[in-house]
Parts: sequence; C-alpha cells; structure tokens
Amino acid sequence: MRVLMTDRGELCMPFGGICANCAQGDLASVGHPTELVTVADHDISLDDVTAATAAFLDRTGWVGEDGELAAAMATCAAEIAADYPPGTRLRPRFDHRTDGWIFTPEG
Repeated sequence: MRVLMTDRGELCMPFGGICANCAQGDLASVGHPTELVTVADHDISLDDVTAATAAFLDRTGWVGEDGELAAAMATCAAEIAADYPPGTRLRPRFDHRTDGWIFTPEG
C-alpha cells in the first residue's frame, strides 16, 4: 500500500486540527515538524498503520483514545498517499478555513 514517509524514513500521519504548528506527526520522533513527505510503496497493511498510529497516540498521551482517531488518521494518510505515484514529494499546509491539511506536490 502507499504510505506517507518522512525524510528520516518514518511513517507520517496527518494530525488535522490537533497540531496547528506541525505539518505531520511522524510515528517515531515526536515534536519534529515535517516540511515534506514522500509517497512510498510499503509492504504494510492499513491495519498495521492503524496499530502503529494507536501506539503513537498512546505514547504521546492520548489516554483513553478508543481507536477511532488512530483509524481516521491512518485512513486519511492512506487516501492522501493513494492519490500520488510513489516518489512524489508533498508539502503539507494547514488550512485554517477548512481546519484540515492540504498536500501540494513539490516542484
């Protein structure tokens, strides 16, 4: 499946309105804003991405998160990645009018 990756090779999840000062939450390095993400083909399932997202949310203090946020974040990331061929670099930008992220191809 296609996924969003940081330059450090970590999976990325869009945070929607949760984190207005960082473009992505990468699943390994909390607090490191990501300016560009790359679409990559990866041997991983949506269930695996959802589980990794749930673990990330748990590590970062989302106590009591019932899995809905993790599933929504994983699905959103998969839908974004599916719209672009592997290798496409995307620049995320938070749109305050829609309270959501916009991903623009770089270059």
